[in-house]
Formats: sequence, structure tokens, C-alpha cells
Amino acid sequence: MSVEFTTTLWVALGVSSVVSLVVYSGQCTSQQLCVERGECVAVGYESCNFVNRVTPAGLTALNLTLDGTSTALSVLTRGVCAPGLRQAIDHEGRLSCTRAPNFPNAFNAEAADPSAASPHERACGKWITATSSPSSFSFFDETEVASKISTQIYHQTRDVPTDDVSRFRKACELMVSNAASAPAAQAAFDFLVAKLGASTPSKTRAMEQLGVLSSFYCDAPMQLGAGLSTGGSFLTTAVDGMVLSESQATEALYAFGLDYETREHAREFVKEAIAVPLSMLLPPTAEQLAEIVIGSIGVNTWLSDAVTIQGTLPVTSPGRLEALERVLYAVDETNTQHFHAYLMASAARCAYAAQSVVDGELGTNAGHTHTFGGKPRRRMQSLGRFEWGSADRLLNFGASDVLEATTATWSALSAPSSLLTVARPDAEVACWEAAKRAFPDHLDELVFEKLTTPTLLTQLEPMIDGLKEAVAAELVSGRMAGLVADPAERLRLANRARSTNFKIAGAPRGSHFGRDDAFERPIIRSDDGALLILLKQGNAVFLDRLALALEQQDACQHPPLMSSLARNAYKLASSPCSMLLPGILVPPFASDRYDTKSMYERIGFVVAHEIAHVASEVSKWDLDFAATILSNFTIATWEEAAADLLAADAVLSTGKTTTSELCLAVSQIWCCTRSGSSTQSSHPKCNVRGDEICNWIT
Repeated sequence: MSVEFTTTLWVALGVSSVVSLVVYSGQCTSQQLCVERGECVAVGYESCNFVNRVTPAGLTALNLTLDGTSTALSVLTRGVCAPGLRQAIDHEGRLSCTRAPNFPNAFNAEAADPSAASPHERACGKWITATSSPSSFSFFDETEVASKISTQIYHQTRDVPTDDVSRFRKACELMVSNAASAPAAQAAFDFLVAKLGASTPSKTRAMEQLGVLSSFYCDAPMQLGAGLSTGGSFLTTAVDGMVLSESQATEALYAFGLDYETREHAREFVKEAIAVPLSMLLPPTAEQLAEIVIGSIGVNTWLSDAVTIQGTLPVTSPGRLEALERVLYAVDETNTQHFHAYLMASAARCAYAAQSVVDGELGTNAGHTHTFGGKPRRRMQSLGRFEWGSADRLLNFGASDVLEATTATWSALSAPSSLLTVARPDAEVACWEAAKRAFPDHLDELVFEKLTTPTLLTQLEPMIDGLKEAVAAELVSGRMAGLVADPAERLRLANRARSTNFKIAGAPRGSHFGRDDAFERPIIRSDDGALLILLKQGNAVFLDRLALALEQQDACQHPPLMSSLARNAYKLASSPCSMLLPGILVPPFASDRYDTKSMYERIGFVVAHEIAHVASEVSKWDLDFAATILSNFTIATWEEAAADLLAADAVLSTGKTTTSELCLAVSQIWCCTRSGSSTQSSHPKCNVRGDEICNWIT
């Protein structure tokens, strides 16, 4: 580099620095003078930035052109968003469009187009025109709201260990961040082996040991859960499980340092169980199934007394228990050492299944396909909760759904396989996701606290009672009465409508909307380790569910089957039991600031729809009548369409709203940007749904 160039460079740098200092000094002087005159406001404590003050008179310079439904405030806060939405900037500076607040009247007039031809366009026309992507007016922000509530709870249970969720998270984060999964799995394995006992002295004890595996949601030859009787009470029910393969058994034992002889005993046991022809298998006896239940309850647990009180322990099963039959055959054909080795292999697999909930290891159970009723089991979001989006909105769940949910194992809850590609997953994130899978009831309670208020619950109670009576009256003598031809059947269904029991996921146990019995928390120790805490928590959930069956409680005591954050509600098809998820108790469906009319038009319509499903017994229908009133719907949607029409008549019969207002409300609730974009095959399509309800009531 030449001397001349170097000199020139330094001169340029010096000049630019001087100029920058002069400019900055000038800016600071301007800021000081402007602030002293009251014409601007300083921005930041360590800079000379400032913004101008705008006087009230100066606001006239905006010269906004407003229509009859907008104000200057609404136009400015809407920004680039579609009518009915508001522009928001999050803490990271990202722009998003959020739902505009509307209360006490919940109808969003800004999104509407009163001059449009169809009901859904009159209710949502401007929003539909301005929104380019497929979206639903009532559900477009469901995931965002759920994420925000989940984030709040994440921070609430993050630092100070005040509950079992935060205690688990702390233990889990220590495990992940310090690569201590192996000793944590060893602690979980040792705990299960101790629960199983050192040996298998008798066949009775063998059955009890199988029950122990089931009670910790391990992959056992059969799984115990809560089934439902036709009379609407819970029953202890067994479903088919699985038999480990030879490689699964021996590899699991090897991983925990078991000797060659033990591994060979397990392999020989599995070989015997798998090779036997179906024709040689015998079903388990009632006594054997009862012994499995006794083993699942355990000794000195809070549920132990139920065995004494119950006397007999009948166990039902919806199908063949082939895996259990194979294990029972192998028990007879081998010896106690072989069976005990197999039990230890199952315990080893269970410890790794618990680990998979955190890091995804062995989450697919080494290729083994879990089935329920001959079909692959559905993916679970948490213990007893089906994965988000696995079911329609406002649907019916059946007895088989309850049973499938209460018999899912840890291996159905493994963390995403994407974690396996990460050398060391983020401890906080991985452990928070694991906590959500393992502590569904506690997290339901936290969601309930975030999304409901005492005022809202006070509004819901009398409204639900009134709608039950309104639906009952419509079934007996309303326009929809002809759907059920037999007057005696109509009276029966009306009584079922009056007896419909509504619960809200996460409502405090013992409250109006909560389950009756308290949840018995597990006994955990500070040195248990994260995976052992998972197993103990799983056992607590198992005992809570099995108690429903042992005590033959009413079906309406069932735990939620979906995430409490879902914007959804459902009814048990076999019983007059309905569940509202807190995720639907938010705008545009509900708010403690909504007036009575709006509550009846929105969440009231949802409630009435669920109650109206008591009439979904198609075998009792007058099909000619149904074909007439439901002629605009596909046959696949008749049950849901009939519930819609019956619900609309019931809401109107309360006198809380008018025909025109209800038409606008339901059209706005069920409108979307693309007609027919709904994937819910059992429900009428969006837009069509509101239009047909309006056609029915006007």
C-alpha cells in the first residue's frame, strides 16, 4: 500500500468522524431544544432520538375517510389487516393480524357485508374478500391463542419448583443438559424390577406382575383401561397388547447389563410365545384377569381398599387378548426363570419408552406396530388425550375412544424423531414437551385458570340448564319433533336432553363443571430422577382412571379426551355427557364481557348442538321426514345437520335473541374464506352450514 493512499485513507476517516460528531451533536442539541419547547418526546435513555408531539388540532391532518362501521381508531389499529382484525406487533417486532375485540355485542360488524346476497357473506363478506389464504373466521387464531397460553404456563412452571410439573421439569433439564439419561433410565428400570418382585413363585403372582406392567403404561401383553357399559357406567376393561420380539427383549436386557443367561431365558420365552399356533391358545380365565387387576392396583396404594370393597373384579374385553394368551402359553411351557427374564425385558423396554417421551429414543418401539381393535393406534398428545386435530369439531366420541385413550402406553407418546438428529436437544424445550405429555390433568387445570373466569362460569350454569329444557321441549313438540316418529321415544330423548351433564376440562375436582373425586398425586422424592418421576406420574394417572371402573362411576366422570387448548367440544355418543374444552370459551364463542344475547348465539348454540345429539339415534328416525328437512345436506352429515337445526330452534325458543340476529351470528361463526374448505366429513361444510341454518329459521 502506498504512502499517499494510506494518508488519504486516514484523512477520510478523520473527516468522516468529525462530521459524524458534528451531526450527532446537532441532533442532540435539536432534541434538547425540541423537548424544552414541548414539541417532541425523547426516545431512549442513551440516544438523542426523538419523535414529534402531535397536537389535537394536528390530528385533523389525517383527514380519514370513514364508513358507517369504522372509527379513526379502528382504521388505524386495523393497519394492513382484513376487516374484523387488528394489526399487532409482538415482542420480537413481527407483525400479525389478531381478532378485533367485540363486546358487549359479539357480532363483528366490520367483517360483515350487509349488501351481500348469502347469509355467510352478509356476516363475513368483507373479511372473506380481504383474506387470501384458506381460513375460518372462528378458528384462524386457535393455534396462536393456544401457543400464547402454553407459553404463559411454560414460564409459570419454569423456575421455582412449586408443583409436580415444575419439579419434573427441573429434574429433566438436569438429566438432559448433563447427558444423564442412562443413569436416569437405570433408576427407572430398578424401580420397575423392584415392583415386579425378585421372582415368580406362582401363576397367580405371574398375573399380578403383568398387572404391574400395565399400571405403569408399559407395553404389556394386555393393557387395562376404563371401558363403558351400555348403561353408562365404567367397567374395568382389558385390550390386546404386545409380545416383545426376541431382539427387543435381549437388546433391552443387554442395555441394562443383564447377563447372557438371563437374556437367553428371555429369548427362549419369546420364541415359545410367538411360535405357538393360534389354535393352541386358550383365553384367560376370569380369575386370571382379576389377578391382573389386583396386581395393577398394587399394595398399599390409595386404591387398594377398592379390591376389598368390590369383592369380585369382573373384567371385560372388546376382543381377543391374543398377546396375553401367547404369554400364558409360554408361562406353562417354560419355567419361572424364563418368565421373570421376560418381565425384566419388558421393564427395560418401559424405562426406555419413558426416555423416548423426552428425547425420542426408541419412540417407534423398534418398528413394532401398536394396534387397537385391529387398527393402528392413533397418535396421542398426552396420557389419555388424542393428538390435536385428530377429530372433527363438535363431534361424538364413543366408548371405544374412551378405552383407546385410557390404554395408550408411553411408547405412543415419544418425542418427535427430529430430536434424534440433534446432538444435544434443548433441555428446556424437550422437558417442557415431555411435561405436557405426562401431566395432562394438571395442565388442564392451569389452562382452565387462564381461559375462564368466575363471571363466565356464572353465566354458563343457568344458560346450560335453560338450553337443556329448550332442546327437550323442541324434541317433544317443536318443528324437529317429527324426526322421531314415536311419541314415547321423543319423551325418552327429551329426558336424556334434560339430564345431559356438562363438564369443562380442567375445572376443579368437586366443582360444578369438574369431576367428583380428587386426583391422588404420586409420591416422588428429590433423588428419583426424571424418568422415574414419569413412571410414577403415569401410575397415578392409571389409578385415577381405573378407579372410575372399579367404582363403576357414571360415564360423565370421564377425563377429557382432547387437549384443553383445543377450540372444541364433544359428546359421548352412548351417554348424555358433554365436554367443553376451555379453548372454546374464548372469543368469538364466549367472553365474560359478552351480553346475554351474544352468549346464547355463540357458546349457547354450541351447547344446544351438543345436547341435541341425544336425538342422533338414526334407528329411531322417520327417514322420510329426515329426507325432507335435510334435503340440502349430504347423507353423511345428516346427524350433525339435524343437531344444528334443533339447536337453532332451541336457542330461539329461549327468547334471548331474534331470528335475524341468530342468523348473522351462526353465519359468522361458521364462515370461511373458501366455500367447502372444511375437511370435516361428518359436518356440513363451512359457509353452507350457516346458510342452511338461516334458511331453516327464516
